[in-house]
Amino acid sequence: MTKNFEPLVSIVIPVYNGSNYLREAINSALSQTYKNIEVIVINDGSIDGGKTEKIALSYGSKIKYFRKENGGVATALNFGIEKMQGEYFSWLSHDDLYTNNKILKQIEILSELEDKTTIVTGGYVVVNSRGGYLYDVDPLLNHSMDKLEKPLYSLLRGAIHGCAMLIHKSHFERVGVFDTNLPTTQDYDLFFRMLRGQKIKFHKDLNVKSRSHEEQDSKKLINAHIEECNELWIGMMQSLTPEEKCLVDGSEYLFYKNTYNFLKGSTSYDKAIIYSLTNFIDQARNEVLTNPKKPDVLLDLLDCIGITNKEFINSEYSSAVVKMKEKKRIGFLGGSLNDLGGLNRVLLNVASMLCEQFEVYFINLFGDQLSGGYDFSNEIKMINYAYGNHENSEHELAKRLKFLNIDLVVISHNCNESFLRLYPVLHQYSIKTIAWNHEFYFLPHIKEELYHVLPLRIKYLEEANVAIWLNSFSANVYALLNSNTAIMPNPVTINKTKEHDSVEIVNRPKDVVAVGRFDDDRKGFEQLIHAFALILKKIPSTKLYIVGPYDLTQVTSKNKSITYKKLIEKLNIPSSNIIFTGWTKDIAPYLMSSCVHLAPSHHEGFGLVITETASYGVPSIIFEGSGMDDLVSDGKSGFIVPMNDATEMAEKTIELLTNDELLKDMSECAKGICERYEPFKIIARWEILINAVLEMNKMELAQYLKDNFMYSFKDQQSFTKEVIREYEKFTAKLFFHNSQSKYSNQYENQNNDEIVYLTTNNIAELYRLEIEGMKSSLSWRITRPLRLFKLIMKSFKQNGLKNTVLKILVNIKKKSYRYKL
Repeated sequence: MTKNFEPLVSIVIPVYNGSNYLREAINSALSQTYKNIEVIVINDGSIDGGKTEKIALSYGSKIKYFRKENGGVATALNFGIEKMQGEYFSWLSHDDLYTNNKILKQIEILSELEDKTTIVTGGYVVVNSRGGYLYDVDPLLNHSMDKLEKPLYSLLRGAIHGCAMLIHKSHFERVGVFDTNLPTTQDYDLFFRMLRGQKIKFHKDLNVKSRSHEEQDSKKLINAHIEECNELWIGMMQSLTPEEKCLVDGSEYLFYKNTYNFLKGSTSYDKAIIYSLTNFIDQARNEVLTNPKKPDVLLDLLDCIGITNKEFINSEYSSAVVKMKEKKRIGFLGGSLNDLGGLNRVLLNVASMLCEQFEVYFINLFGDQLSGGYDFSNEIKMINYAYGNHENSEHELAKRLKFLNIDLVVISHNCNESFLRLYPVLHQYSIKTIAWNHEFYFLPHIKEELYHVLPLRIKYLEEANVAIWLNSFSANVYALLNSNTAIMPNPVTINKTKEHDSVEIVNRPKDVVAVGRFDDDRKGFEQLIHAFALILKKIPSTKLYIVGPYDLTQVTSKNKSITYKKLIEKLNIPSSNIIFTGWTKDIAPYLMSSCVHLAPSHHEGFGLVITETASYGVPSIIFEGSGMDDLVSDGKSGFIVPMNDATEMAEKTIELLTNDELLKDMSECAKGICERYEPFKIIARWEILINAVLEMNKMELAQYLKDNFMYSFKDQQSFTKEVIREYEKFTAKLFFHNSQSKYSNQYENQNNDEIVYLTTNNIAELYRLEIEGMKSSLSWRITRPLRLFKLIMKSFKQNGLKNTVLKILVNIKKKSYRYKL
């Protein structure tokens, strides 16, 4: 014990608008049984009519009082440190209290220590706004002394309270003072810097009464506080060396495990919790690989992820954990393999071909058995996991993907809310993402049952590292709003043998084929039937093969009183001329016996069937703006006719069927379509994209995508026209939807005709009003297209085509956020 050890201690009290508690704090400081103290009160620019200052001045020379401009508690504390004369610093918040022996107890402890710069601290009592007891926080009850005296352990396990500490002034000279840019975590930030490599001594007394009340910044600014704490904790974990982590808990694995358990059990710091969890999983996996004789580590890991030992043993999870990763791991999130649609065929095809460069996992999230009608590489590792739709489902899946050590995830179901919510979560788990959009961009604008997905799709797709689209139209629309855009066509997936080319097209029957899912109005079944009826008038012997699902009992889109069966009868189409095959795995026989492929679909993400029919030399006739425009060169490899124009589709078909020279030339040209989409070319593009996503930062990747994975729509004017047309259909549908809803009279008293006089600067307001619901008068509906057309034309003149489209798309984005269906 050092005799006559009586250093001057400076008690610094920062205060802002503290007239309610300040007097109690000052009295508790002045009543210390240790007398060699100075009490410094820093008024941080209080604006309470002088009440705080009046209390401070009432103590006269008993305290040192300073007033400064408001700058936050960190600035006030730093000002106090600057003014202090003492050898030791003791912080007392203006709403907290000391017991009268706080300083004496800590000086007595220091007097026993050889190193007088040792930081001394203890526990505290939490009281309410009136000073009533709530609970104790005694570190010695929850932690052993040997652990607490590891300085960083005490801080990272919540055993430190700033006002319970006694700090030698040399520590400020060594690491600096409080960071004024941190409104609510300036204390933890400083103590983290201060405690690294230093000594700390705990005592058992609880010498601080810490008041809990609603006026504290950490409660008033709770969202900002949580975000600041997230950054602080992640920063602390990142800055610690492996050696420091081992000093705290014995190993890196245990450090992250215990940090995760502490944060999860004691805080709401969501991002820091996930950061510690992901590192816990990584470190535990490394422990399992390097120390397989430690079964407790694996059990800890399985328990954290929520995987039973039986599930682990009987699945690909085991091989993912107990084997070293030799390649980057790619995970495809998909649905049931029992669905024999084009999406699964392409997905499995691409996944199989990527197996050469990557370890590929297919995670079936629909929970059924992993079986299906399509072949795929046996190198794909299959995981069957029933993805839930509850509050933590995204995190539960993310933990499993992290457990599998997946580097990048490809998500295909981007009109599904539960899939969309994965993007920001996977980003938090340091898993890169590619949003593989198989649908036409405007699909959620077209299908009313998807309206609720619109704001979510807009919000979450920009969280993906890359959002890929299958055609240039969809990609260029999306690119007007986001920079994470890429065009990735589908590869040709059909397997063709030499026998398939044995019959020259001009020697085939003059029949036509339509391949697709004709149980959906968007597939243009009605236009197909009308076109074929016109073809039969010119060439009565022609047959139409409809290959794919169909439903003749459905009513037509134009006339809801007539079914497709009745429409066929009404148009006098003989049953012998129209053959419905239903779904079939092998479409080759129908392609080899046809001369023309009719593709009347209104919207396609890509139009895979165009490449398949082209591989048999069958040219396609498509609608303009259907999403298949990239595939067909009008007048060369096929024909592009105006949307919904069944007459033009019929005329072009007749032209081909009656002109062998044209048919032969177009057939040869159509075969060239497949060369552009040969699997090896598309997979090479996939490999380049994946490696770019894994290696580049956000800014580098955005520029790389723009330079290497984008190309313009064929015709800028046509592109603009199509965007406006789709937007017009969307607003019209929403207008009708609103007119049928309880909001239909929301604008009943507004003079909607004034919209005619809006300038292009107010065009956003026009669109907002349209989306949120307008007066459902017949006259307004009749004149709206004309008024809107005038505004668009005016915008074209003032802003140009591209800026006009950008305005429209930006406002679609705004509307989608506002409109709650």
